Amino acid sequence: MHRFFLPASAFQGERVIIQSAPARQIARVLRLQPGEKVLVLDNQGSEYLVCLEQVAADRVVAKIEEVHPATGISRHSVTLYQALLKGERFEWVLQKATELGVSAIVPVYSQRTIPRYSAPEQGRKMARWGRIVQEASEQCGRGRLPILGEPIGFLEACRLAKGFSYLPWEEEKERSFTTCLQEVKVLADTQPSLAINLFIGPEGGFDPNEAAYGERHGIVSVSLGERILRSETAAMAALTLLFFVLGEIK
Repeated sequence: MHRFFLPASAFQGERVIIQSAPARQIARVLRLQPGEKVLVLDNQGSEYLVCLEQVAADRVVAKIEEVHPATGISRHSVTLYQALLKGERFEWVLQKATELGVSAIVPVYSQRTIPRYSAPEQGRKMARWGRIVQEASEQCGRGRLPILGEPIGFLEACRLAKGFSYLPWEEEKERSFTTCLQEVKVLADTQPSLAINLFIGPEGGFDPNEAAYGERHGIVSVSLGERILRSETAAMAALTLLFFVLGEIK
């Protein structure tokens, strides 16, 4: 069934008023008709089964028939601090990290980051990235959208990160990520919620000074194995291992 995230203003008593892009999607792309049903989500933990009553390209009116707790919400808070990447590679990471279940994604400018955006360019990028995250959330059945942060510098990201923090780094030879995750697993089995941060570097990897700075702020550098992975591959490998340990992937 088709799913749409809607702002709080869309919920008006027993009905929802769907406007803008979701309305155009319903009317022009999906060509849904009055009497058909869709799911809408309030991004606050509830989903609504609604029946379409009026369908137009700029405004769709639907009646709420059922309300249920939204599914696909992780009990743990996982934040991905992802260094910006060239072209579509960063967008791919946004999409797949959303599908896997991250709670937040923060774009990061590191020393070796290649893309550098002016304020107008960054504004356009943020709008596009927001659409990608929302579409991925609707497709995969998430009950809440991940928070998408504004791009920040690596040093600021290190100061912001709270909880367990890991930085996969090709120069780390002693601490494996899977070994570190055993501690996380023990706590995940006994505590209702954990805050975990994952730092993924750019195409050229993190600079040694950045890794050292992270260590001073409690961000543990870890190894993902002997092979050097692309940034987007490292992000997906690390997130998959993490969510498996947390019991989110079965």
